[in-house]
Amino acid sequence: MPNNKLNDLALYYCVDDLPGALIPATRLTTILERCHQSLSLTRLALVYLEKQGLKALHQHAQGNSAIDEFRRSAKEEQLQRKQTAEIMQRTLEAARQAQINLMQEKARAARQALDSDPKYIAKVRNQKLRAHYYLDYFIERDCFHTLMDILRRLDAGNRLTDKDILWLSTTGKDYYSDHLKSAYHCIEAKFYANQFKKLQDPWMAINASSHYRKANKPAVADKLLCTIDIEKKKSPKIKSAFYTTHGGVMIWQDFSGHISKQLFYMLHRIPLELRNQWLNVFSGGYKTPQYIQIWPA
Repeated sequence: MPNNKLNDLALYYCVDDLPGALIPATRLTTILERCHQSLSLTRLALVYLEKQGLKALHQHAQGNSAIDEFRRSAKEEQLQRKQTAEIMQRTLEAARQAQINLMQEKARAARQALDSDPKYIAKVRNQKLRAHYYLDYFIERDCFHTLMDILRRLDAGNRLTDKDILWLSTTGKDYYSDHLKSAYHCIEAKFYANQFKKLQDPWMAINASSHYRKANKPAVADKLLCTIDIEKKKSPKIKSAFYTTHGGVMIWQDFSGHISKQLFYMLHRIPLELRNQWLNVFSGGYKTPQYIQIWPA
């Protein structure tokens, strides 16, 4: 029987809320077809209707009720089935939601317990610290403790020792990342800059400048060095070191061998012997510009 006819039969007998009434060849559709053809039902078919709670259809199939009486009773049964199904659906939904809430509460409690676990807290802190210095990869067990001690001290703004730098340059060289180096040089630069402010010792500014350059902060180094009146200094060593480090700060040499105008004018102030020394140090393998090669004495 076509599906549209099955649907009409299910509506007529008030069982369209039951899935079996809309599927061909099921026990219920077979019963509906026989009832619609005024054919008698087998004993098993009648038992089935009784078990399914279809009392009105059970009575009508045996000729115990007229069609109008049957449909009135069948509609009441259908309404009760729908109400019962709705209650069951709400109950199941409430039980499912309660289960979800219970699982979420357990997960929340487990998370809170984990978050308050000192070992877990230390683990997360270590992970964040390593990620900050781009070291979020496998660390050898023999190196882990030493490396994390160094990272913690750097993160707190503390200076590293010569022993730390030796370890990073040898055993821990695989972990001496650019970000770690930059952090180290920043801290050293600030230390020497503060020493310069206290003591007004040019060597402190020169050391600070060197570290600022290595921390990729040449502008800060230039600003610091510009506070020194180098012409008033008598020591050739201080002047040589000053011009060398200041030149390193200001140098901007492209692939064509040009230098910045600021550096050009600074070189005018340097004595010839210091100028040549500076050029030897900072030539860097590039061809020296012609106007420097023929620099007048």
